[in-house]
Amino acid sequence: MKKILKYIPVLLVLLYACDPMDDVYTDLDKAREPYNEAVEFMMTADDYKTVSKQALKDATNAEDTAYAKAVESDMSFNQKYTDLDYMKYVLHANYIALGKNSVANVEYNSMDKPEDLMVLEGAEQYRLSKDDYALVEEGVVAAGEGFYPGYEAETYLPAILAAGIESPEEGDIVRANYKYYFEEPQIGYKAVFTETFDDETLGEFTSFNIAGEDLWFAGERYGDFVAEASGYGKGACEDWLVSSEIDLSDSEGVTFQINQYVNYLTSWDDIAILISTDYSGDVNAATWEEIVVTTKPEGTNHDYVLSEMVDISAYEGQTCFIAFKYVCSADAALRWRLNDINVFEKGISGEYDTREIFYEYNGGEWTVLDDSQIISYSEYEMFGSPGKYHNFSTSDEPENYLPTYLQSKYPYAQEGDVQFVGYKYYYSGSTGFKVSKYMFTEGMWSSESSGPFVTVTNQFVHNGTTWVFDPTIAFTMGKSDYQLVVDYVRDNISEDYAPYSDGEYYYGASGRYTNFDLRIKNRTKYDIPTGIEGKTFEDLSEEEALEVIWDRLPEGIIEMLKAKYPEATTQVGGVDVYYEVEFKTYENDLSSNFYTYKFKCTKSGPNPEFDFIEDITPEN
Repeated sequence: MKKILKYIPVLLVLLYACDPMDDVYTDLDKAREPYNEAVEFMMTADDYKTVSKQALKDATNAEDTAYAKAVESDMSFNQKYTDLDYMKYVLHANYIALGKNSVANVEYNSMDKPEDLMVLEGAEQYRLSKDDYALVEEGVVAAGEGFYPGYEAETYLPAILAAGIESPEEGDIVRANYKYYFEEPQIGYKAVFTETFDDETLGEFTSFNIAGEDLWFAGERYGDFVAEASGYGKGACEDWLVSSEIDLSDSEGVTFQINQYVNYLTSWDDIAILISTDYSGDVNAATWEEIVVTTKPEGTNHDYVLSEMVDISAYEGQTCFIAFKYVCSADAALRWRLNDINVFEKGISGEYDTREIFYEYNGGEWTVLDDSQIISYSEYEMFGSPGKYHNFSTSDEPENYLPTYLQSKYPYAQEGDVQFVGYKYYYSGSTGFKVSKYMFTEGMWSSESSGPFVTVTNQFVHNGTTWVFDPTIAFTMGKSDYQLVVDYVRDNISEDYAPYSDGEYYYGASGRYTNFDLRIKNRTKYDIPTGIEGKTFEDLSEEEALEVIWDRLPEGIIEMLKAKYPEATTQVGGVDVYYEVEFKTYENDLSSNFYTYKFKCTKSGPNPEFDFIEDITPEN
């Protein structure tokens, strides 16, 4: 009997409480038990990177590697590296202290990715170097470090890739990245030294902390790769960012230029751009002279300002170092961001585009993939808004631009033609490389891709050893849930058993009081059937009547689950789905109590079915 079971543990607790060592034993028990907690968590770019790194360790072939890299670039699990297998690495990294019985509800992205897209997205980028261009024709393409009309990339890239890529295998695919000048480049300026921080490291620079905290770091900020220092809230500090050695021994007409951002300006004396020819590792021991930049930010907004080209020709014929010195007081600090740091010398110049082409290794040579293309920088700019950072994003979806782009590029496309389009996509603080598949159907280009991803929230529990997926749905019944039971009784059993719009006594559900009324007198008053042939509730003893009421209760909750979850499924990821339902009772002795029942979905919706498994109320 439920009623009797309910009070047995209470009595034991009262007797046990007489032990004067009770508090000590309790503390010892807690010390032995693993710490557990319920947490809610949304995966970040760093978390997908964690999964990707582990997946790369597990990869055994090129296809595996492509899927592993896609986890980071897509910021999404995929069919090769799933949430069920790899979420544990994320949760272990974020919740080291949590142990058995901890619960994590995690929001994350997941997608099924077509294999043909994965192969292209996983292609390595081959960025042409000065040495690569030099293979073409001395003084022509080599001098401009890029191709131009009359010297087209497709003519020379097969030979360049053959020379630059060691031991390619049949079917290998690369993205050849190169410059293309719109006109023959002219004598002008070219970079001797450049740093854009686009690999999210300090690159050619090293940070030196003189006082306070070390502030310089590299990262991505709204599509820009930058080095940043901000001493806000850090107290007094002094930090230097010093370049690697810059060789100007053969340079002429040398200039310096920087694109920088300054906000929350306190004083221009707090920052300085410096140059030295005798630096050897100790910033305080070197002789530094200031590089005076006159075109600079206002210091009160988020705008980047490209400086003029500052003449530093006095350092020609020498090697030098450039440094950025940041100082902040204990109570004030500005934010300084740097990108596109360049030292130029006179050389080849001209307006150019950054382009990429897919090449595949077949039959011993590199050939263009004719049905594939990659959006260039100038094409992003042609689109308008995506040109700001040369990428698409959640606010500038590729689907809003690419169909029109393909329509214009292929005016004579035929029914069933296919094009794979590669592009950069910015999402949640990170930019990755994506590929979409388009087919020409009924006069239009339509995406054949399944979309970037779907966002889901699932539950994972710690089993004492690791985190495992658990699709159990746990909730406490609310007013609307009790009302579903009331409506079921009125519509499917009898209106006579539901004398109120928000209350019935066949199961006892009350939307008004948000509980199950288990009193026998109401069953008798409204002539509720017992289910025992020939007997009413008046014919039963109190113990028999309560047994009927309790035995009937799971049936009412099951009808609520059917109405609440019409599309319930028996399994998620091969794991059975359970429902843990907490409800409140108003009992025959006028006490109010809470219970938790466990149910299993045994048939998927529509028209799902559920089985009552057990009473999992802690005291029972």
